[in-house]
This record gives sequence, C-alpha cells and structure tokens, in this order.
Amino acid sequence: WQEEMPTLLKLGDFVVKRYFAQMEKQRQEEEAEYKSKYDRLTGMMNLTHFTVACEQHVKDNPNQQFVLLYTDFTNFKFFNEVYGYNVGNNMLKEFAMFLKKSPAVFQCRITADSFVALYAMDDIEELRNGFLTRGSKFCETAHRHYAKCKLGLAGGIAVVDRSLDNISLNIDNANTARKSVKKD
Repeated sequence: WQEEMPTLLKLGDFVVKRYFAQMEKQRQEEEAEYKSKYDRLTGMMNLTHFTVACEQHVKDNPNQQFVLLYTDFTNFKFFNEVYGYNVGNNMLKEFAMFLKKSPAVFQCRITADSFVALYAMDDIEELRNGFLTRGSKFCETAHRHYAKCKLGLAGGIAVVDRSLDNISLNIDNANTARKSVKKD
C-alpha cells in the first residue's frame, strides 16, 4: 500500500477537482439559463420567456378566457430625475413585488417601467376595478415616501384573442389600450 499511496492521492485529488469543476460548470449553466429568462433588476420573467410561457398556458387551457394587463408609471422619468436612478430602480422592484402578489398567472417586466401580466379571468371589470384600487394604493404609498413627485399608473387591458398568431400581438393590443389612457 505504501507504494500505491501517492498514486491514490493523485487520483483522489483528480476526482475531487473534476467534481468541483463539474459543479461550477453546472452552476454557471443554471445562472446563464436564469439570466436568459428573467429580468436582472426585478427577478420577473423577461418578455421572451413570458411570451413562451403564456402561449403554452393559453394553448393548454382552451376553455379559459385570458386577459392581458399592460401597465406603466406616469411621471416616472421625472421621478428618476428628482430622486435618481437607484431610487427609481427600488421603486420598480417594489412594483414587481406588488404585481407578484396579484392573482396573475404570469408577470413580466418588459422594459424600464413597463410591465405586463396574464390573468385567467372572465370578468374584465373586476380586473379593471382591482387594478384601479390596488394601483391607487400603491401610488399613494409611494407619494407618502416621495412627496416631490406624484407617480401614477396607466393600464390597458386586452382579452387574449386566440385567432391572432401569437401572444405578442395581444400584448400590443393591451399596450394600445394603455396608450389611450396614459396622460404623460
């Protein structure tokens, strides 16, 4: 055994190094996959992942009606100018947590202060009223903390039209509805 001990130690060292190298490679692959699917700032789905997930979910539930809610802030550019981008980013994180508490099937940060969520819902008026109530409370709370700039939310709702080629066109419809009510 004495003669074989150095060889066994080298073999053990090789196996341990290979194991940790493989674990690091797996961690890096998982991190890259996560980064390809989720928004770095909020941890929400990115638009590509959201679109794929929604299309599959809508396809898997043919008897359910779905609606998309597209939202963004009013006065957010001014908010960033007054309070700075770090505070603005924190506000976006807070809003992401707020959306994650909603009954949405999936939520996504599209870009900047724009978000979209898919809801399984038959009553659009219920979604609209809930958005107005909860959104107003969110903005009122933000205003109490950041009184120099009053944020608002603009939202557009579109019923998912299964005859359209993909969910992206439905998101565009919700965005068009949002633009029709946005004041800034």
